[in-house]
Amino acid sequence: MDTEAGAAAGPPFGLAARARDLLLAAAVAFAALWLSGCVQPMLRVPSPGDGACYAAMAAQPFAFAGDFPHRILGPLLAHALGLAGDRYWLFSWGCNWLLLAVVFDCARAGGARPAGAALATLAIALTGAVQTYKLLVGYSDTLSFALLLLAFRLRARSAAVWCLVLASAFAHEMVFFFAPWLFYQRLRAGGRWWREAAALGAVAVVYEVWRLFVAAHAPVPTRDANAYFATLYLPWGTLALWVALLLLWLVEFGPLLAVVAWAMRSGRQGHGRFGPALYFGGLLSTMVFAHDVQRFDNFLFLPLLLASLPFLAGARGRAVYAALLLATAVSYAALHPQTPDAAPGGRLLACITDGGLRSGAFDAYAKKEYARMFALAVGAFWPLLLGGAAAYALLWWAGGRLRSRTTTPLR
Repeated sequence: MDTEAGAAAGPPFGLAARARDLLLAAAVAFAALWLSGCVQPMLRVPSPGDGACYAAMAAQPFAFAGDFPHRILGPLLAHALGLAGDRYWLFSWGCNWLLLAVVFDCARAGGARPAGAALATLAIALTGAVQTYKLLVGYSDTLSFALLLLAFRLRARSAAVWCLVLASAFAHEMVFFFAPWLFYQRLRAGGRWWREAAALGAVAVVYEVWRLFVAAHAPVPTRDANAYFATLYLPWGTLALWVALLLLWLVEFGPLLAVVAWAMRSGRQGHGRFGPALYFGGLLSTMVFAHDVQRFDNFLFLPLLLASLPFLAGARGRAVYAALLLATAVSYAALHPQTPDAAPGGRLLACITDGGLRSGAFDAYAKKEYARMFALAVGAFWPLLLGGAAAYALLWWAGGRLRSRTTTPLR
């Protein structure tokens, strides 16, 4: 995307033109979501755990029940739309649709032609960023993704950015790990550091007041930061999660990772010199406290989108991108068989689960013996680790080949 503040805000438009653009975004998002359903259909029941918890919250959002009563945005919206209980899966489907509509709109704002923006939207739809949440029905992640991307889209407007961060925090507090990245994007768009720091501080204060209010009115004690600090995974547990993250990226994003490699090698990553370090630094730091790596890996959708925009600017780039997209759909279908117990990660997750049980790595994890767990996992999965390293070497090579062969001038 253009780094200028004006481009960040998007081109000027009239009300009728904007309505037309939004209708087009909604239509393309619907088509992309329908096509992605040919690879991974959506389950129609909330998944056990967090999905069922949020679905139950939707019936009475202000009862402050469940493990995460402070994550009220999704259940509250579902309640307002009449999508509580057995219909909560429709709200989850709608969040996927919203994410894809925002992807298309951001791609257009970044200068992509309609065809290129549609390809980028379909790419996100066919990767784990959407497909995962057809299995983890009810999770709030795609709503968080949409709000995070929208904050980047509106990065020239300080109030909009930080209001979106606050809204996203009400869906999941993980957004604060990406606050330094958004702070940097605001500075790139012309923001003053002290004003942005004050705005971020105000958001944090409002959110903390909300947490205190919920804790005071919840019928049972709520999970707070102390619960996460009690299960720190540093250093070995976190390192194991980082390795799992790299493997899951291969499974969930497949050949499209070559576009990310192309952007890295050509310096076209789209969010500033320090943007990648701040974004991935925020993502990696989450695994100091939490282990849901099969969800966290999907934050790669945003760097993939930003890398895709310059790649799709030329006719040759669009043709290559379409081929990579087809290969990604085929590999995703092959690695994610549609079985009754289908789960994010597909065959990779099944392999890790089986190997972890046989090697005793999971037993060591349960006992918080993370160094022993890491050693057992390396011993059990060394062929998989070598294969992953080879796959990344091939993707890096492919990124270089794409850089030299995609000769059509890129915007």
